[in-house]
Order: sequence, then C-alpha cells, then structure tokens
Amino acid sequence: MGKNPGASEEELEFIFKCLADNLPDRTVLEELESESFPKRGIRFIADRRREFNAAKRVLRAKLEKEIDPIVVQSKQKHYEELTELAHALLEDGLDNMEQDRDKLTLIEDHGQREITESELNAILIANKDIAIRKYTTNRMENLVTHLVAENEEMGIRGFDNYLAENPIDLIELLSLLCQKRTFKGKCRVCDEW
Repeated sequence: MGKNPGASEEELEFIFKCLADNLPDRTVLEELESESFPKRGIRFIADRRREFNAAKRVLRAKLEKEIDPIVVQSKQKHYEELTELAHALLEDGLDNMEQDRDKLTLIEDHGQREITESELNAILIANKDIAIRKYTTNRMENLVTHLVAENEEMGIRGFDNYLAENPIDLIELLSLLCQKRTFKGKCRVCDEW
C-alpha cells in the first residue's frame, strides 16, 4: 500500500483554517475530502492538530511579548539609543553630504566644503571613536549587529573594513536607519523580544 505524499502548503493552510474555526477532527477530514486534496485519515488530522496547537502557543507567546507595554517601551528606548548612536556616527556634516561623481561635498551650517574619500574615512573613524567613548563598546557592537542584519556584505567583510571600503554606503545606511528609527535583526539587548 502506497504512502500518501506530505501535505502541500495549500492543504496545510486549509486544514489550519478549519482547526482555527475549532472544527472537530472528523469534520476537518470531511471538509478536506470535499476538496481536491489527497485522501487522508483521522490520524493525519490529529497530527496536524497537535502541530497547529504547538504553533499557536508559540505565536501567542510571541504576540503577547510584542504587545507587552514593558517590552514595547524597552524596544522603543533601545531603538532610540541605536538611532542616537547612528546620529553620532554622522556628526561633522556626514548626515548632510552630497556626492556628484567623484566629488564629495559636506553641507555645513556655515557653507559647503569639498572633501576627499580619505578625509571622509578619517571623519567616520573619528566619529566612531568618539561614539564608543560616549556610548560604550557594547552599544556600538549592538548597532553593528543591526547594521549587519541590514547589509549582509558588512557581515562578511566586518564593520571596520566596510567603513574603510564603502564609507558612502555606510553613511547612506546610517541615514536611512536614523529616519526609520527601526532596526532589523536581534542584538544582545533585544534578543529576548
């Protein structure tokens, strides 16, 4: 006797919708048979119910964390700290820089100034050093973890190498994150959320 193939995503979705509507196993089986899915037994439905219930518990716990006021407040504070640190890396006009071919221009309060890429790197490195002293190495590592989640290449090459080789891309990413004020990935602080 041949074994039925595993359930397709479409079949699982159908079954899980029935289970979410609290239908008994026999009714789910009848509903399934009225569709064009492979013939299944009651044991198959019971196994899917067990999987559905386990997934439901995990998702419920995740959702409860997401709406927990303490977690929401902690996440907001963490993202504000990361945004503040990202802003610190963009000091000295880096958040207001224009690039026209090979020409880099910083737009500052008192006017504009052209800089070279090596000057740009020097400013970024100085800003990084100042930020680490002000915000600690741990916070910088947390920010880098989130930056790597945004930019896979940075994870491969490392933050310092990426800063040296792609300063303009790094500045664009930091500027975007400062505007979004949300961060992908999980660092040591937000790992539990």
